[in-house]
Amino acid sequence: MYHSLSFVGSMLVASAAVAIPVTLTVTPTPTENTLSAEVTVTVDTPETDTQPVNASGTVEIDLAVDYFSDEVIAEASGIQFTGGRLAFSDAIFNFGSGFSTLRVTTQSVSGFFATPSGMLENVSNNMFDATLHTFTGDQGNLLAESLVFGNVVFSQSIDLATEPFTSPGPEGGVGIVSLTFAGDTPDGPAFDVVLTLDTNVSVGPVSTDVGNLTVTATADISGELVGRGTVVLPPALCAGDANGDGTVNVDDFINVLLNFGADTSALSQSERQAAGDANANGTIDVADFIAVLLNFGTACE
Repeated sequence: MYHSLSFVGSMLVASAAVAIPVTLTVTPTPTENTLSAEVTVTVDTPETDTQPVNASGTVEIDLAVDYFSDEVIAEASGIQFTGGRLAFSDAIFNFGSGFSTLRVTTQSVSGFFATPSGMLENVSNNMFDATLHTFTGDQGNLLAESLVFGNVVFSQSIDLATEPFTSPGPEGGVGIVSLTFAGDTPDGPAFDVVLTLDTNVSVGPVSTDVGNLTVTATADISGELVGRGTVVLPPALCAGDANGDGTVNVDDFINVLLNFGADTSALSQSERQAAGDANANGTIDVADFIAVLLNFGTACE
């Protein structure tokens, strides 16, 4: 039997899902987070250096979930980045050879993911469009140094707190979100959530004077970023049950009538239904009579 968790307006809809907040932890494991940073600098001609980097922090998302209780599985049907920060490990990039060289260092660079306001991206076959999610770097420094025989003769630092950058999502990039049943809890079934994101964070071009040289630099961090977390889904809704006894009959009509107009938004889902809110949307109104009518005579497992 299929159970849905969401509502549209005040009517229960069997094919939609509710957004549930999930905090995912990103740990600096090179076997999962296959990230690298590529920096290109141009003085007279462009030169490129690539170094491995890692990431750590948390990413907060709203995850829309459809729950299939009989098979104890869940499928993601939407995702929206709502907060959280990621910090990237420092990296040193070297350019030129001989007695005069240039060194670029990333120092404590961090930032946050975001989704355009109100957007919940649909997920198909566990995949979503990563191009819709931006990254803003707003902490840390980019340091450029000119060296002669290995000695720093001039340096210039860019403070991202005062000069932040925003990078759009990777062109053609996708994200994958998967849910695996982790066991039952008193509040409902728990699922492990794994988010894999194609990452392509671009910085620049940025121009700065290093001594008597004008240096233009661009940086790209690309690869896969993996976050892990756990979500506990609320129990499946027993559609039309307005007194919490697991059956839909005349008693449910009576309970809706006795509590008509009440606000149940402060209650849990099961408490709402027990109080006469048949569709558990936070208000007892005519839609609850309709929910009872449409499901009259059914019994929930």
